[in-house]
Amino acid sequence: MVLDKFGGKAWKEILIVSGLDDDTDFLVFQSYPDEKTFALLKAVSSVSGTPYDTVLEEFGEYFVQYCFRHGYDQLLRTLGKDFISFIQNLDTLHSYLARTYTQLRFPSFRCERRNAESVNLHYLTERTGLHPLVIGLAKAVSRDIYNQTAEMEVESISTHESDTGSEREHVVFIVQFKDLAENEKVVTKYDKQQLPSTSVLSVSHICTALPYHIVFDEDLQIKQYGNMISKLLQTYLPPNTCMTSIFSIMHPPMKFLVENIRMFSNSVFYLSLKKTDRTDNPLILRGEMMWLAEIKHMIYICSPRLTSLSELTKLNMYLSDIPLYDVTRELILLNQQRIAEIDIAKKLDETTAELKKTSRLLEEEKQRTDALLYQMLPQKVANDLKNGITIAAEKFEVVTILFSDIVTFTSIASECSPMEVVTMLNNLYAKFDEKTNEHDVYKVETIGDAYMIVNGCPEIKEIHVQAVANFAMDMVEEAAKVKSPATGLSLQVGDDLGFFYKEQ
Repeated sequence: MVLDKFGGKAWKEILIVSGLDDDTDFLVFQSYPDEKTFALLKAVSSVSGTPYDTVLEEFGEYFVQYCFRHGYDQLLRTLGKDFISFIQNLDTLHSYLARTYTQLRFPSFRCERRNAESVNLHYLTERTGLHPLVIGLAKAVSRDIYNQTAEMEVESISTHESDTGSEREHVVFIVQFKDLAENEKVVTKYDKQQLPSTSVLSVSHICTALPYHIVFDEDLQIKQYGNMISKLLQTYLPPNTCMTSIFSIMHPPMKFLVENIRMFSNSVFYLSLKKTDRTDNPLILRGEMMWLAEIKHMIYICSPRLTSLSELTKLNMYLSDIPLYDVTRELILLNQQRIAEIDIAKKLDETTAELKKTSRLLEEEKQRTDALLYQMLPQKVANDLKNGITIAAEKFEVVTILFSDIVTFTSIASECSPMEVVTMLNNLYAKFDEKTNEHDVYKVETIGDAYMIVNGCPEIKEIHVQAVANFAMDMVEEAAKVKSPATGLSLQVGDDLGFFYKEQ
């Protein structure tokens, strides 16, 4: 977004301000701490002069377009028939992505209809301070997928503790839609299907057909469960066992209460087995909560959350323990292949970043080598040699050459240490070298206190005496800025200016 909106120069400045490395801090399959994210956001805001919240909102809008360009457009467009169903299914999408991005700490979303033209959008996350991002995302989704104009404002921000003990930020947005067609304002209702008065299946039949299900009442007391549940728990559940004594809700973040569950009826629920002194079972169940209004019970139809064959082994399970109708089988095998592909992609990503870094270092080293080479040879000659071109001897008709030496250099050298002499010469010649660039003259060599320059070669010039004369006067001024280590007085240089020309 920064490159598209502000350009490469701004991006380089942002990297300096944020302290991030372009090669190592932006790898696709690497997880980074939030401190780096917020440092980057603050740097973008500071360098661009854009308010912090506006940066987040603009990035939210940009991210939707980014997903479209990278092959997620069809997935996003089929996520829901309208804005509400899109939001309600985001948790499912995130839970799928979490199989690939295992360190993803995804938020939770839900929608409540206020009236025909507005909804309340609930956003829960453990990463506080990012809610303006949701505004940009929601506006872009409404505009680019459903051709609607959405106006958003924050109604409330609060913090509450989830069932697992972690604190979550709960932000409620009011989303107001503009220019809705009449058919978009109608909430469709479906008639309930007429069921037979007598039950065909017994409890044992249901527990066999749905081996991974749990039925509990409004007080969270378990009334029924599938055959595989007790096997996974490695224990028999006494009658009326409370759900909270065995499980914790990992997602959505909430207290384990029936009224809370009913608020997230379209979400995917993750339940983790509580650790006890007797067991450290890594079991996590993933599934849907359905409220059975006629009997006032909640049924949790689920399956073990498994992403690899190694997790299957840890639970002492086999693929045959998963029903054929459950897509978990295919997901395990598919994700096993995906893990291998991601491992290769991650290594490729890291290798590419390392190659970019090495390439940059090589370029910097090349520039230093070229600078040293250009000090030894004329640039044209040096470039020809690097390109493998044979250098032929050249003759110049008229040139101007200057020789200089330091007055009383012999006595200075005899009274000072070698390091003092070298330091003095280095300071002096560094100043002379700057002036060679300013006057466009070529330094031939330095030997001891002798400094030799030429003009009129290796590039032929019609006027070359004036540049050398000006350089000679600057040499006198620059030498006066360097002190003799022997006397502490300013140095003096003597110049010999000669004109060399071809005899007629």
